[in-house]
Formats: sequence, structure tokens, C-alpha cells
Amino acid sequence: MARRDQRITVAVHAKNYGHIATYNEGLDWARSDYLLLLSADDVLAPGSLRRAVEVMEAHPDVGLTYGKVIRLTGAEKPVLPHATPDRFSYALTDGPRFLEAFCASPTNSVETATAVVRTSVQKRVGGYRPELPHAGDLEMWLRFAAVG
Repeated sequence: MARRDQRITVAVHAKNYGHIATYNEGLDWARSDYLLLLSADDVLAPGSLRRAVEVMEAHPDVGLTYGKVIRLTGAEKPVLPHATPDRFSYALTDGPRFLEAFCASPTNSVETATAVVRTSVQKRVGGYRPELPHAGDLEMWLRFAAVG
């Protein structure tokens, strides 16, 4: 790194423990008000973290925010805005309505790379379950909805 940021910690493992154990290790480390699990092959849209935090600051009962995903399937480059909007729209959904809508759909509508969560809620609901390696994020969002 050209400049060392004291907020960044790098953990190097001698052995690959798999994604669930690695995610949970990161969640255990989290001490900030908000967190986002971001993998090496994910890209954030400019301003996405600011927008998520603004929503959560305005609504202290919100435990999870998420946004749209642009899925790249080939060699194309993502087209991202040069500037982030000062004004943006969002919708609030309470836990029971989220659960109902989520369970009515055959897909996981919350992409992990867009899910900014309140760390205190993450600590309350716990980490990813090793027995659900392919549906851990979906099950996690259901736990979030059950408490907020």
C-alpha cells in the first residue's frame, strides 16, 4: 500500500479455512457502527456506503440496508456514475413485511456485496452458519428481518 491506514488490518492464513469461517472471523473483528462484507471480486458504486449510512443514521431502528446490483458477465467494464447524488430515494420495510416478500420469491433479493448492516444487530443475530455454505447469506437476512 502506498499509504498505511491504521484502520485496516490484514490477516494472512497459512491454510484456507473457507468462506464461512473467514466471514465469521471478520464479523467477530468488527467494532464500527456499520459493516459490509466485501469480497475481492466485488466493486462498490460510488457513494453507496455514504447513502447506506445516511439511511441508518436517519432511522436508528434499521438494521440492514441493501441496493441494486450490476452483474458483469464478460469482459465489459462497469459503467459507474462520475458523481454520487446528494439526493436519493429509498424505501423502508419492516421485518414482517420483508420476511413475507422474501419468502414469496424464489430468489435471494439481497446481494451480500450491497448489504450494509448495523454491527450491533449483526452481533445480536450472530454469524454465518457453517451448515449453510450455499445459503448462508439468505438465512442471515431472515435473521435480520426477525429482529428489525
